[in-house]
Amino acid sequence: LVEHVSEAVARHDVAGRIAYCNPAWRRLMGCAQGTTGRRVDEVLPGHLASLHYQGALERAAASGEPAEFGFTISGGGTEGQTDVQMRVVPETAADGTLTGLLVFGRDLTQQRKLERELLRRTAELHDLVEHASDHIVRYDLDGRRIYVNAKSMAALGGDPGRILGKTPVEFPGGTGASLLMQVLRDVLARGEARDVKIRWQVDGADICHQVRMSPQFDGSGRVTQVLAVGHDVTEVDRYRKEAHHQAFHDRLTGLPNRLLLCDRLSQAIADAQYHGHQFA
Repeated sequence: LVEHVSEAVARHDVAGRIAYCNPAWRRLMGCAQGTTGRRVDEVLPGHLASLHYQGALERAAASGEPAEFGFTISGGGTEGQTDVQMRVVPETAADGTLTGLLVFGRDLTQQRKLERELLRRTAELHDLVEHASDHIVRYDLDGRRIYVNAKSMAALGGDPGRILGKTPVEFPGGTGASLLMQVLRDVLARGEARDVKIRWQVDGADICHQVRMSPQFDGSGRVTQVLAVGHDVTEVDRYRKEAHHQAFHDRLTGLPNRLLLCDRLSQAIADAQYHGHQFA
């Protein structure tokens, strides 16, 4: 069975000499037949890997505890090298006397490659989020900001000490922040995304954001965080207000015009009809 497993397996005597090694071990170490009875530093003389290997054998033999080590062998793998992880386990008799050392090894080349690729893609994603034109904020279960991208950080005044670890009510505060906290609590409680338009003031400037609040779940399906992605609609909101004001007010005097009067009358009539009142 050991002869055909993919994991490298070897047994060493108490002096560190190879008593047995399976084909996977020989492939991993780059050794041919004829290793039995020899130490690793004799099989791979002058190789840095043999020094790590022999040192781990000696540590395990001296302490009676397992020892782990890793090294890289050039000339193997798809990228010209093989990343190896080894574990040495002491063998003892019933009276605790050391009888040998078992070594188990794995080729981690592909795993390391995937880890590097994951790190690269994670860095790319972080750059995309950090430099996105949208405002991106992540909140914890208490509504505190645990991540704020550059766009949102700048919009909130640029001081991480005032922004991170704080709830919207704590900073910047105001009615918009209270509304945001209500939506946050609702998303955390229901586990459903919500859209909300938030208006607030930062350093005296009026800001309006259209925000999508999305719950984030753990492996068991519990909400652990809320991701907020907001688009700055301050200018659009300002234009709408100006257009509304111009439509219902005289341009020269700024006083309400006939259109506004008709609009208010229509609202009053509709309200009276809804409540069953007469309108005069």
